[in-house]
Amino acid sequence: MCDGRADSGRTIVRLLLCAGVGLILLAAFLFGNHFFQKYQTAEECRAILEELVRILPVQAEAVSAEMHEDGEDPAVLEVRGVSCVGILEAPFLERSWPVAGRFEDGAHIPSLAEQEEGASGILIEDAGKGSVFDCFTPGDEGETVRFTDVYGYVRTYVIADVLEGEETNTDGSELIIRTRDPLNGEVIHICCRQE
Repeated sequence: MCDGRADSGRTIVRLLLCAGVGLILLAAFLFGNHFFQKYQTAEECRAILEELVRILPVQAEAVSAEMHEDGEDPAVLEVRGVSCVGILEAPFLERSWPVAGRFEDGAHIPSLAEQEEGASGILIEDAGKGSVFDCFTPGDEGETVRFTDVYGYVRTYVIADVLEGEETNTDGSELIIRTRDPLNGEVIHICCRQE
């Protein structure tokens, strides 16, 4: 009788051990996949940015390429099969990113996103799950960011607020950079005003 209980006890221990090993392997796979996706996004951004900087006109002759108020899409420049609208720079972080048009999938590079009806300004959505703009923090208020369109026209903005939450009020912002907190997935809006 004792022998039967010992065998069933060993079987349960083996099953729990196998389940534990399986969970550890699954966690390692998910952790590795996260870093692989982040690496792939960084490499794609870097490659597109290098080519975009190389072919982007240095400066257009007094062309004011304002984002159209009537919903018309801005000019695009195709780079490596991606329709790019410009470059976002954060000089204080020494970082730059290509920005794709709103009809790109945004899997590996940031892209323009649809604004809510009645909202004005530019909305740039982070790539993937928020791994590109995770360098912005609430202490960045007052810092400068720049957006250069495909005509070479540069707009300079100052970060006014870094707001958490999906339902935050971003009215009055002329540039909004939307990302996600890497730990809890909360939406973060970096609200900027033109300098």
